[in-house]
Amino acid sequence: MRRSLVILALATSFVAACATLPEKLNKEIDAGNYRYAILQGEEYLAEKKQDEHLPGVLAALEKARFKLACTTDTPEAYKRFDTTYPSSQYKPEVMERWARVEFENFTRKTDTLAAYETFLKRFPEGRYAVRARERSAKLAWRQVDMKGTIDAYRGFRAHYPKSPCAAIALNKEIALAWAATEKANSVEVFHAFATTYAETEIGKTAMLMAHNLAWKRAKKEDSIDRYTWFRRLFPGGAKYAAAYARETQLAWALAEKEDTERTYRWYASGYPDTPEALTAEHRANDWAYFNSSRQGETPLAYVHQTNDRDIEKVWLYVDVRDRGNEFIAGLRPKQFTVYENGRSAPVIDFLGMESKRPIDIIFLVDVSGSMGDEIETVKASAIALASELKFRQRDVAFGLVTYCDDVHKVFGSNRTTKSARTFQKWMATIKTTSQGVENPVQAIWKATNYKFRKETQKVIVLVTDEPPNVTFDRKSRMNEYDAGKLMADGDFTFYAITPNNNSYNNMLKISGGKHFEIERYRGPLFAKLMGYIGALLSTQYRIAYSSPRKIGTGGNRKLRIRVDHQQTWLSRSEIEGQLIALFPDATKACSLVAVTREHGLLKSEDCGAKWYPIDGITLPGKAVLAAGAWGNNASLFVLLGSGKLVAVRNGKTVEVIGEETQDINSIAWSEAYPSRLWASGMGGIWLSEDAGVSFVQVGGLTSSESVAWVNVSRRTQQACYLTTDGLLWCRDKDDGGWRQLKIPGTSSLMPTGTQLFSCPLNGSLLFLRWGRSALYRSNDGGISWHPLPLPLVGNIGQVFIGTSGAKRVCFAAEKGLFCSTNRGLTWVELTDGTAGYADWSTALFGTDKTGRLFVVGADGRRIYQLYEVATREVVSGEVFFAKDADEPKKDLIPHLQAIGHKLAKDRTIRARVDGHTDSDGSDEYNLDLSKRRAQRVGAHLQAAGAAPWQLETAGHGESRPLAKNSSARNKAKNRRVEILLIREIAGN
Repeated sequence: MRRSLVILALATSFVAACATLPEKLNKEIDAGNYRYAILQGEEYLAEKKQDEHLPGVLAALEKARFKLACTTDTPEAYKRFDTTYPSSQYKPEVMERWARVEFENFTRKTDTLAAYETFLKRFPEGRYAVRARERSAKLAWRQVDMKGTIDAYRGFRAHYPKSPCAAIALNKEIALAWAATEKANSVEVFHAFATTYAETEIGKTAMLMAHNLAWKRAKKEDSIDRYTWFRRLFPGGAKYAAAYARETQLAWALAEKEDTERTYRWYASGYPDTPEALTAEHRANDWAYFNSSRQGETPLAYVHQTNDRDIEKVWLYVDVRDRGNEFIAGLRPKQFTVYENGRSAPVIDFLGMESKRPIDIIFLVDVSGSMGDEIETVKASAIALASELKFRQRDVAFGLVTYCDDVHKVFGSNRTTKSARTFQKWMATIKTTSQGVENPVQAIWKATNYKFRKETQKVIVLVTDEPPNVTFDRKSRMNEYDAGKLMADGDFTFYAITPNNNSYNNMLKISGGKHFEIERYRGPLFAKLMGYIGALLSTQYRIAYSSPRKIGTGGNRKLRIRVDHQQTWLSRSEIEGQLIALFPDATKACSLVAVTREHGLLKSEDCGAKWYPIDGITLPGKAVLAAGAWGNNASLFVLLGSGKLVAVRNGKTVEVIGEETQDINSIAWSEAYPSRLWASGMGGIWLSEDAGVSFVQVGGLTSSESVAWVNVSRRTQQACYLTTDGLLWCRDKDDGGWRQLKIPGTSSLMPTGTQLFSCPLNGSLLFLRWGRSALYRSNDGGISWHPLPLPLVGNIGQVFIGTSGAKRVCFAAEKGLFCSTNRGLTWVELTDGTAGYADWSTALFGTDKTGRLFVVGADGRRIYQLYEVATREVVSGEVFFAKDADEPKKDLIPHLQAIGHKLAKDRTIRARVDGHTDSDGSDEYNLDLSKRRAQRVGAHLQAAGAAPWQLETAGHGESRPLAKNSSARNKAKNRRVEILLIREIAGN
C-alpha cells in the first residue's frame, strides 16, 4: 500500500513537471495566486519567446490581472486594467464593477451635480447610470426650479426627458412662455409658441390666435406679399383659400396694371392653377412677339393705313411680303393676328382677294409743261394696272383730275369709269400747259368729291414733278394739313409720286399714305412703278380688329401684324397595310420607317414617296404598338397582338423580349435614356434598364386598379401613369417616389381613351387627353392642370409634340387636324390638301430627323408631307372662263405665263392647282368641270416652263366652298381655280 502511494506521488510530480506554462499559470490563478501568476507570465514575456505557448500565456495574464483588479476592487485597479486591455472579454464586468465602486465610494458620497455628470460621461449605460441619472435629475431640478426661467426648464427637459420632473418642467415652461406670449401679443410670438408646443392644447390655441392676428394683418395691409406670408405660415389654415383668392386677385391686378411680359410670366409661373394663368401666358407671348425683332421674319406685314374713327372697330390696310419682298396673295383671315401696344386683338372683319371688293383709283396729274413724259407713261400704264387688279379680282374703276395752278378738269363728271380704255381716252385729251404754279391741295379736294361706289377702296394717286407752289387754296379754303386730314377722315389710300418735299411729307404723315420719289421713276421705270402699285393694291388686305384697349382717334396706337404661313399637305404615297407608327431614321434626312399592322416594317428614303420592306426584318405577328428609335444602334420595340413584345436591334435582327411581364397594354421609351423601356398592363408597371433584355416590376404603387397608360419625358425620365380609377401618378426615375396628382374638373372614373403625352425636351410639359373630348396641359410636371380651349373638333385622337421645345403641338380629331404654336393656347386647322376623310381621329403624325412633319391619313395608308404656301392666287372662274368651258380666256394667259416663269426660275417651288365650282349643276358634272379647269391651268403653267414634277392638279367640285351657296355673289366666289405656290418646310 505504501509503495502504491509513493508511485502515485512520483507520477503526479512527473505530470506536474511536464505541464505547460499556460497550464501552470491557470492553476495558480485558480488557487488565488494572482500576483505569482502575473510574475511568472511577465518573466516569460521578458525572455521574448515566440513559441506555441505565447497565446496561452497572454490569455492567462489577462485573466490574472482581471482577478487581481476584482480582488483589489478600486477605481484605479479597474482603470489600470481597462487601459491595458481596452477590448478585453472581461470589459463588461470590469465596467460594471468599476461603476459600482466609483458610484458608492465617491460619487454618492460627494452627491453633487458635477460628480454625477462626470460619472455619467464615463458610465452612460448600466444600472448605476440609471441611479446616477435619477439623482442628477433631482439635484438639477432643484437648481432649475430656483432659477425659474423658460430656458432653464427647457434645458432640463432636453437633458432629462425621462425624469418625472420633466412633465412639471414642461408645465412651468409653458406657463412662463404663455405669459410672455400673451404679453407680446404678436403673430410671430404666437406662431413660435404654437410651433414649439404643437402637441398641446394651449399650443393649438396659440396657433389659432396667431392665425387670426395674421389674417387681420393681411386684410389690413391687403398686399400680395402679406397674403403670401400668411399662406406660408398657415398652409392648412381656415383662411388659406381666402388668402390665396385675394392674393391671386391682387397679383392679377398688378400684372394687368404693369402690363409687361415680365409680370405676366411672373403671374403664370406663380399661380399656374388659376383660370387667369392661361390668359397671363397668352399676354406674355403677345408682348414677347410685339417686342421681338422683325429681322428674318416672314411673311412680313406692313400697315399702310389706319382708320380709327370708330374706336370699336379699327380698320387697317395691310400688305404682306415674303423674303424676296414679293407680295403674298390669297391669305385667309385666320392667318392674321393684330397686336396693338403689346396686346393681341381679334380680327373681326376681313376683306381679301376672295372679297372681290371694288377699288376706285383717282389719278391727280400735274399738267405743267415738265410733265409731258409722265403723262404719256400714265396713259400706257392704265391697262396694265387694270389687268393686274382684275386678275386678283379687284373691281377697279378710274377717275382723273388734271391741275396746275387750279384744277383744269374733273373727268367723268365726278363719276369713275370701270373701262381702262375710257380712262386712256381721258388721258389722251390731256394737254400740257406753260403754267408753272402747282396747286395739289385743290386737286385733292376735287378728287374727294367723286361719287364713289359703295364699299369701295378709295385711292388717290398724285403725280407731279414739282413741289406745291400754293400753300393755301382759296377755293377749298385748305392747306396741306387740311388736305391730309381730309384724306384720313375719308379713309382714302394715298400714293404720292412726287419730289421729296416737306409739304407732301406732311400730307403723307397725316393721311398715312406712301411716297415714291418721282426722280427714281422717270421714263420706262414709271410703268414698273404702276405695276408695283397694282400688285400692292391687288394683294392688299383690309382688316378690322377690336381694340383691346380704348384708345381715342389719333392716340398712341402702335401696331404690329403677325402673319402665319398658310400650310398645306401634299400627298406623298399610299402604303399597303394599316400603319400604326412612323419613326425618323436618325442616320438620314427625309428617311422614315413605318410600322404596319399586317406587313411589319417598311422604309422610305425620299420623304415617304416610295416604300420598301427592310431586308431580314420579319415580325412574328401583327403589330399593335411601337416605341423606340431607328438608326445609330438604337432598338425599336413593337408590341404584337399575340401579347409578345419584340425588339428590332440595330435595324437588323428581331428578338422576343419581356417574357417575365404580363398583359402589357402600353410601352414607353425615351431617347435620353435609350436603354430604358417602360411597360404597363394589368399587373402593374415594369422597367427594363438593358433595352428589354430583362424587366423588373416597379414598386411603390398604391392603386390596385389596372394601369391604363404610361409615358416618359425624354429629358428628365419622368414616368407617369393613369389608372382606371381616375388617378394620375408621376415619379422621376432617379428619386424613385411616386406622387399622386389631381386633375381638376374631371370625374373620379377615368373615361375610355384617356392618354398622357409628354414633351420630348421638357419634362415639365405634359398633355392629357381626357377621354376623347377634352385636352389638358400641365407646365409643372402634372402638379397643376388647365383645360385647353379647343374649337369644335369632335373626338380627339393622337396628340403630337414637336421636338424643338414644343414649338408645334398638333392633334388629330374627328373634324380635322389642328396645330398650335403657343402650347395649345390657340389652334389652327391644318387639313388643307388632304383627302376628304369623314373622321380624322385615327390619323397619326410623324417627323424625319430634321423635323419635317408628316401625317398618315385616317385610312392608315396615305401619307402626306406638310408644305408652306408661298402665295395663293385665286382665279375667278366667272371672269376668266366662259360658262362650262375649261380653257381660260386670253386675259388670263399672261398671268399664268408669269407664274410658270416663276416656277421655271425657282425649282424649289411646287404648284398645286385646285379647281372649284358652285353648287349649281350635278355633283358629277361640277367635279369633272373643276378637274378639267385645274388641268388646263396646269398645262399653261407647264408650257411656260414649269416642270411636270412641280405640278399637282385636283378638282374638288362644289365640296370646298369659300362661302355658302346662298346668293349669286357667294356662288361667284366659289367658282374659282386656286394656284398654290408651295415650298418645303425644312425643320420643325
